[in-house]
Amino acid sequence: MSFALTALLMVCGCVFLTEQFLTWLWKPDDIPEFIFVIPLKGKVENAEQIVRYHDTWIKWNTMSRNYRIVLLDDGMDEETVKQCELLVRENSVMSMVKR
Repeated sequence: MSFALTALLMVCGCVFLTEQFLTWLWKPDDIPEFIFVIPLKGKVENAEQIVRYHDTWIKWNTMSRNYRIVLLDDGMDEETVKQCELLVRENSVMSMVKR
């Protein structure tokens, strides 16, 4: 049983490393900036968690550091607006716009 599990984990690791290598190999020299928009509406209890999750996901899953995160105020309540304004002040890749 342990041999089968070890073999499975080795195969998964090889697949992951191959994927990472090919992504790096095929990466263009000049990646254009991309903009990730997060629409937020009403009272969002976990706004900070949502925004930080997407920021981390972008950093880990793309090879680009040339990105912006736009928080779209689609009728957020005051508390959510304050949370988002704090995040924007802390992070230079983030901005907030009102719909």
